Amino acid sequence: MLTQGFQQPDDKSNGINELLPSNVKVSLYPNPTTDMLVLEINGDHPESYSVELTDMLGRRVNVYTTLHQQGGSSNFLIDMHTLPAAMYILHLYAEGGTVNHSFKISKINY
Repeated sequence: MLTQGFQQPDDKSNGINELLPSNVKVSLYPNPTTDMLVLEINGDHPESYSVELTDMLGRRVNVYTTLHQQGGSSNFLIDMHTLPAAMYILHLYAEGGTVNHSFKISKINY
């Protein structure tokens, strides 16, 4: 259920768990966003990821180079300020190319 201002505590619909290992936690904030997103990856072991941003029709909007998570907590900034207001999907891929996690992102303009 949507509430005014998208304030939905404990709503897990923004993340789509797929093949994420149980020892890895991924979060993305703020969502909705106006310019910068923070992708936070917490895990016990070093891992390499790549990120792909698509629109809701599956068209690739941007691909980000490999992100190296060193173990523990790693934060990565994703610049969205040049994109038009719309809904997007952010796909997080493990080094082997498997989708580990996907997020629905709402880009808004003020």
